[in-house]
Amino acid sequence: VKNVLIIGGAGTGKTALTRDLARRYSTSYSLEYLPDFLKERLVEEQELDIKDFHEIGIGQYEHNRYHIHSPGTRKVFFADTDVMMTKLFAQSHLDEEDFNQLVPVFDFYISLQTWALIIVLPPTEEDSSYERMLDELSRQQLTHSVVTLEGLNYQEIYEAAHQLVDALLADGRDN
Repeated sequence: VKNVLIIGGAGTGKTALTRDLARRYSTSYSLEYLPDFLKERLVEEQELDIKDFHEIGIGQYEHNRYHIHSPGTRKVFFADTDVMMTKLFAQSHLDEEDFNQLVPVFDFYISLQTWALIIVLPPTEEDSSYERMLDELSRQQLTHSVVTLEGLNYQEIYEAAHQLVDALLADGRDN
């Protein structure tokens, strides 16, 4: 199975692209774990603390892992977020001391993830988190798998992503 991660800021179309590509390839996909966590715990985003982010990071890893290994996954799997993105989200919500306590945990779970392709959807307007995301991709030594799809409308992004996935599947390389 080839694992494809689709990442970008809010409103970039990553969830729609994840769903549409999964439908196109008749396979499974996973979405962000955070909304499920908030709903189950009956908490708001601004109430999250270090323990919550620890659980969310591991939960995102397990959520993706569950879907990767589901019977519905065929040849390719799509995710619209991962532990790395959870790490960046935690960084923007926790104080430096709490965040630094979680870095080893996040980095451990990031190292367990394997992505054959990482599709990056840049923000439509200035977004400082985009630069942090690119820096983290570099820090995690994942840039070799990254393709940025920018300056395109949704249909063009979908077509470009579709071509990338077709090439990935034709290539036959493993994660």
